[in-house]
Amino acid sequence: MMKKFATIKEAAEATGLSPRALRVYIASGQIRDCRKIGKHILIPVEQIERIGKPLTTAQSLRGSAA
Repeated sequence: MMKKFATIKEAAEATGLSPRALRVYIASGQIRDCRKIGKHILIPVEQIERIGKPLTTAQSLRGSAA
């Protein structure tokens, strides 16, 4: 069974972004449908996949990994 939500720390490791940057994206509305449970913020896996890794995306557009 696949996870539906990830913590800030898990999402930061998956995307290569800092946890602080993810919190800013959530606050500005660029990442949606997050849930807050106590002190923890859970991000939907679909949103993490949408953000992706910035370097991987740039490399795929360029067609090579420099």
